[in-house]
Amino acid sequence: MDTHIYSSEQVRQIEQKVFAKNIVNSNDLMIRAGQASFDVLQQQWPNAKRIAVMCGNGNNGGDGYVVAYLAQQANYQVDVFFSAPPKTVDALQMYQQAQAVGVSIQPWQAEQILEADVVVDALLGIGLNAPVTGALAEMIQAINVYDVPVMAIDIPSGIAADTGAVCGVAVDAELTVCFIAYKLGLFTGEGKTYAGRVVLKHLLQLTPDFYPK
Repeated sequence: MDTHIYSSEQVRQIEQKVFAKNIVNSNDLMIRAGQASFDVLQQQWPNAKRIAVMCGNGNNGGDGYVVAYLAQQANYQVDVFFSAPPKTVDALQMYQQAQAVGVSIQPWQAEQILEADVVVDALLGIGLNAPVTGALAEMIQAINVYDVPVMAIDIPSGIAADTGAVCGVAVDAELTVCFIAYKLGLFTGEGKTYAGRVVLKHLLQLTPDFYPK
C-alpha cells in the first residue's frame, strides 16, 4: 500500500494503468468508491437516518449517486440534488440505478432548504481548474451554512487538487474520503482546513509499480 501524496495528474496515471491492465473498469471503480464512501458514512455517523447527497455532473457526482443508491437500499431517507444532469457514461448509469430504486433526485433550486443528518459532497472532483460559479457555488454555500456534518467525496468541492487553494468558494467538510492515493490539495494551502479528517480508501490492491516514482 502506498501512502505517499500525489498530484492529480499522477493519480490519473495510476487509474489509467489500472484500466489498461483490465484490473477493473471505470464503472467498477466508481461503484467501489461509492461503497467505500457509504461504509465510512455509516461508521462515522451510525445514528444518521437521513442524508442529502449533492451531485455534480461528472464522475464525482457518479460516486454520489452510488452512495444514494446504497443508502436507499439500507432504508435511509435520501435526497439527491444535482447541479446539472450527468455528463459521463458511468455517472449516468449510477444516476439511473439510484432513480430505479426510488431515490428522490431533483435539480438544485435557489433557496433550497436542506434537511439531513449528514450532507454528502459529490459536486466536484480533482479536475477543478477554474473558479466555482452558478448553481455549484450556490450549492456549496448552502452546504456550508447548514449546520450538520459534511462528508466530502475524494476532495472538498472547490478545493484545487494540487495546491489546496479555494477556487472562489469551497465545501468545509468534517471528513473527506480520499480514493486510491492522497492528493496534494488535501494537505496544502487552505485544503488542510477544508478537508477535515482525511480517510484514504485504496479501493484496489496495487503493486508498487503502479505508483509514480
